[in-house]
Amino acid sequence: MSAVVKNSLKTLVPPNKDKLIKLEKLQCQIFRTTYNPTKMKTGAKIFTPSFTVINEPEQYRVERVEDLKRRGKGAPKKIREAGGAAKGKKKK
Repeated sequence: MSAVVKNSLKTLVPPNKDKLIKLEKLQCQIFRTTYNPTKMKTGAKIFTPSFTVINEPEQYRVERVEDLKRRGKGAPKKIREAGGAAKGKKKK
């Protein structure tokens, strides 16, 4: 290693505790989480409602396809080949 890199490694100092606490508070504000310095379980995860996201265009498409099938206007079923089971075997 060069002398510059060796000298810079010697001067690295870990941040003090106050700066780390301020950083954690700031992170909690930015990401909208609760500041919990003692790391105790709060039950916040249990009390948050579970959200169900509905993809409206997909839901509309599925309902439309079901309606068309009910009226007999849907896409035809795929045709199966007669020898579908023995497809991988070669004839002698």
